[in-house]
Amino acid sequence: MKITRRFTSPKQDPLDAVTCDHRSTMITEPGGTEVFRLDDFEVPSRWSKLATDIVASNSFRKRDVPDTDHETSVRQIILRLARTIRNGACFKCVNCGNSIGCS
Repeated sequence: MKITRRFTSPKQDPLDAVTCDHRSTMITEPGGTEVFRLDDFEVPSRWSKLATDIVASNSFRKRDVPDTDHETSVRQIILRLARTIRNGACFKCVNCGNSIGCS
């Protein structure tokens, strides 16, 4: 099967077209007790606080990421998911070579 390129150029990374901000988030219980906190991570500028909180608390890998030990950008999440789909649900870290989900 051949898929024709329509919305991107071979010479430009499509993620470079998205403007991003560095943000922090803290999710608390109704009584004010901190449940989750993540500082200095990158998300698209147009995202709401709710979207930022959801992706920070549910989608960022919290371990086994070289240098920071956790993902720090939505870009990393998108690339991880794209690699997983491309590899048939087998994720292999491009930095360390560890495999997750491989049989």
